[in-house]
Amino acid sequence: MKNKVALIIFLFFLICNKNYSQITMDLNQLTGINNNNLVGDTIKLETQTYRAFKKMERAAKNDGINLKIVSAFRGYDRQKTIWNKKYERFTNEFSFEPEKAILEIIRFSTIPGTSRHHWGTEIDIVDADYPDEKDVLKSEKFEKKWYISQIKKLVR
Repeated sequence: MKNKVALIIFLFFLICNKNYSQITMDLNQLTGINNNNLVGDTIKLETQTYRAFKKMERAAKNDGINLKIVSAFRGYDRQKTIWNKKYERFTNEFSFEPEKAILEIIRFSTIPGTSRHHWGTEIDIVDADYPDEKDVLKSEKFEKKWYISQIKKLVR
């Protein structure tokens, strides 16, 4: 059953990318300055992505897995804030040269204006049953969970 959910998660990302890649977007939508095609309350997703996630969420629940979205749509300004905070930390706190700081940041974050989070098609999910705490997206907190390890096996 857990392999089934891992496969569903993997297929979810493929479907969202395939479906959304066929839509024409203007520059403001592409860069996250304006996106009118979002649904949801506090966490917003592009309409097709929202529907696909709900299907995946139901399938996971049927297998006893509770998914939680911790990040979805974020506009250009939010991405810029994330980027700038990381850049300041790497250059000031860790004394990285600018180029090295950028290379480190792009391991996990993308340059403002280039994120699929801007489109509402990118989500970060965690196990909702894992204790809620600060920095839920640190890899050591989720990479050993079965679904992440299963997805890694599928995409290799």
